[in-house]
Amino acid sequence: GKTWSPIGADREFKGTFDGNGKTISNLSSTQFFGYNGTAVTASANNNYVGFIAKASDATIKNLTISNARISGGSYVGGIVANGEDTVIDRCIVDDKSTVVGYEYVGGIIGAHRWGAGNTTRFTAIVSETDNSAEVGGYKYVGGIAGRVYDAIIQLCTNNGKVYNAGNNDVTTAGETTCF
Repeated sequence: GKTWSPIGADREFKGTFDGNGKTISNLSSTQFFGYNGTAVTASANNNYVGFIAKASDATIKNLTISNARISGGSYVGGIVANGEDTVIDRCIVDDKSTVVGYEYVGGIIGAHRWGAGNTTRFTAIVSETDNSAEVGGYKYVGGIAGRVYDAIIQLCTNNGKVYNAGNNDVTTAGETTCF
């Protein structure tokens, strides 16, 4: 695959990324984590790995990620590694992809939190989004999201296998706090 530097690695991505129904194929992260389907091996120092590393007050929509190898330490996601007050709508990570990390690992988004200045709840919206990638990690691992707070996750599907090498439960949404 093609090695890339994630959008928002140096400064949080703010604004709208509209994939316009296009597919981005063959991405490969430079932070490799060994993974054999049941165990994750490596140190957890390569953080914020995803198509978009960090997003704040952002919307990511109408995008497909295909045949990607996304791996890192903390905050790893097929679309967004770590988001704050972010909407992800009509995005897909396909079954030819893998998303692997240590903690806060999700097929679509690794982790999401609401911004400190935000007084409205429900700040994350993940809608009509599908993950078919294989997802693996040690803790806070989910097919759609690794860990989210104050979120609405609606009309999403996870068809990918999810592996957790730690002692945490694995669900479609990892650990989620929704209102």
